[in-house]
Amino acid sequence: MSNPPIHHASIKQTGHPDIEAMFIHSLATFPRHSHDQYGVGVICSGGHRSYSDAGMVDALKGDVISVNPGEIHDGTPLAGKPRYWLMMYFNPELIDAYTTGPGGHSDRFAKPVISCNHLAKQVRMLHRLCVNPDNEILAIEENLPALFRQMFSIFQGPEFPAGICDTGLEKVRQRLADAPAQTPGLAALASLANMDRYELVRQFSRKFGITPHAFLIQRRVQKARQLLRQSMSAAEVAQCCGFSDQSHLTRTFRRYLGYTPGQYRTAIYA
Repeated sequence: MSNPPIHHASIKQTGHPDIEAMFIHSLATFPRHSHDQYGVGVICSGGHRSYSDAGMVDALKGDVISVNPGEIHDGTPLAGKPRYWLMMYFNPELIDAYTTGPGGHSDRFAKPVISCNHLAKQVRMLHRLCVNPDNEILAIEENLPALFRQMFSIFQGPEFPAGICDTGLEKVRQRLADAPAQTPGLAALASLANMDRYELVRQFSRKFGITPHAFLIQRRVQKARQLLRQSMSAAEVAQCCGFSDQSHLTRTFRRYLGYTPGQYRTAIYA
């Protein structure tokens, strides 16, 4: 029996309620998924290849990496070697409070990978402030405007193509997002989209970068995170989110996010 791939994830309690911080050292490959937060981090060693709104991208040591809410992405180590990276996740409400102009937190980070030593230093410094329990919230907040300005303004590029605009596909996406604990049949979803089942899967994957079922699973994971923050037990969360049992929740949570529900709860309530 082969040994499981190297994987260590550490979630850190931060001094700010709208920021989560973590370190990951991993040889694991992550499936396509999305987060409901903005993410910014730095590759500290090694490298990985990932899908993004900009297509396939490689991130190497020293590169700043980012992800937008709802952006489908994955991750594969380069050269078969583990990579180590730090990451921060910001609630959209926080982004909205620190950005001005039309759109607010609906603005998107334009580049999933940025090679800029100055920006990488900013990200590392903010991460250190966030995970240091001695730092007050003001010390963290003072560094947010400069970082967000960098991410939204200096590196702002052209908008990504809107892709296929189809109200039927949006109806299916919304149906799955609104009731992730339920598992509708493909025929029902195809009827909702007013297309046949083959075309639904093909067009949905083309538009959103993920199949309907994979979208449903990642929405369950997002909902599970929310419920765990509300002091609900893992068993209750599993039942509410459509997982077969607590073990199923734990396996899926770790596969998509890199850490277990127990690790997440420990970090939240530490």
